[in-house]
Amino acid sequence: MSIALLLMVTLGGLACVQSRGLDSQSRVKTTLGYKVASRVRAKAPRSVLLLRIWITRPEPSKEEIIRLTKILKAKYSNETRLQVLIFDSKKEADDFSDLYEFAGYSYWRAKYWLDRNTKDEYVEYCEQTKEPCKKIQRIDLKRLD
Repeated sequence: MSIALLLMVTLGGLACVQSRGLDSQSRVKTTLGYKVASRVRAKAPRSVLLLRIWITRPEPSKEEIIRLTKILKAKYSNETRLQVLIFDSKKEADDFSDLYEFAGYSYWRAKYWLDRNTKDEYVEYCEQTKEPCKKIQRIDLKRLD
């Protein structure tokens, strides 16, 4: 990991994500910023850090969300278990309640789960916006490393 990326992660959660197109000469630089709306540590039965974050740019791609999970994994490297709910707006992150999650519907854009003890790591991602998500895609991140 580059020093510049570590500094960005350490100094405020701004993730600079780079992707390359088919033409190796052209580079597209995208900044996917995020802010933490809430941070709670659940203690029982095993400790887990629960974060709710919102992204500052609308309509992130699945690839950008996956890159963001890698940055979160590095930033919270001392956490054994981590769950991050990723929202499209501050309002959605602030207004979210676990009571809204029922019957397969969700108001978050993505959910990242990491358990360093069991080596379980995945992201559940929804491409749909504005309405409760009805079709959630689960991506096993262990297979992508």
